Amino acid sequence: MPDPFSIPLDVTYEALCQSADALPCHARPSVLRGAIQTARFRPPKRRKRAMNKTTNLPPQGSGHAHATLFDLEGMLAYLRKSYPNNVGHNVEALTGIPAATVDNWMQRRSSPQRDHLMSLIAAYGPPFLKACYAREPEWMPAALQGWRLDQINQEIAALERERCNIESCTYHGPE
Repeated sequence: MPDPFSIPLDVTYEALCQSADALPCHARPSVLRGAIQTARFRPPKRRKRAMNKTTNLPPQGSGHAHATLFDLEGMLAYLRKSYPNNVGHNVEALTGIPAATVDNWMQRRSSPQRDHLMSLIAAYGPPFLKACYAREPEWMPAALQGWRLDQINQEIAALERERCNIESCTYHGPE
């Protein structure tokens, strides 16, 4: 077997493996040369931020977009306008969100979580959602109009049921 220190450095690993007195092919070239090199750690390369192909802008940072869209002050003003007294208890009665959590929002100790926002939107509808936006989106007027039409239809159906009960007739409208 050749002396590992006498192997010329320009000999390839494959050539050493094919020679008659070669070491096992699974050995590393540094082992074949007899000098095991110490590991050298390089600092990690800084990656370039991926650019959006459509807008040619870097991606938005964490939380920046949501901070500009959601208006906590508008949401709290809507709740205060709806319930001048005992906001927390009234919101809890309608949505099931604990009154202490709502009081924390009112005192700016925290902001609503996603599931709480969904409960509030389901309970109060598009007017509440409009109050939560810093800038009104394009689709908001259509949503408000559709919501108001649904409210009017429900009121008409309730009045027709009441009228029918007074006149002792059978009601044939939507339930």
